Amino acid sequence: MRSWIWATAVLVACGGKDGDSGSGGTTVPSTPYMNILSPTPGEFLDEGQEVLLEAEGRTGEGALSPLSEVTWTSDDGVYAVDGNALSVTDLPAGVYALVAEGTVEGQVVSDSVEVVVYAR
Repeated sequence: MRSWIWATAVLVACGGKDGDSGSGGTTVPSTPYMNILSPTPGEFLDEGQEVLLEAEGRTGEGALSPLSEVTWTSDDGVYAVDGNALSVTDLPAGVYALVAEGTVEGQVVSDSVEVVVYAR
């Protein structure tokens, strides 16, 4: 008489939520940020030239989000103006960082761009 033994395999999958899982299931929430759209890095400007000062707000996941209370200042403290998508002609001559600061999703965010403005 022959007897047969049948083996059944059970596959157990891990959902990745416990600390032993190698899947890295824990994510860190990202914070909102802003990008300066204009002027662009490496752009050469002449003193008195019309320049667009424009930035955009982004959620931590990268989606567009309203940007408010925008201020632009030079890192040397010589230049300052409030607003976004502004056309200005009064950037002073020099090499400096133009810093934009604003609010996205209730958080203050900032970005900067190096500018070179040639004297006339």
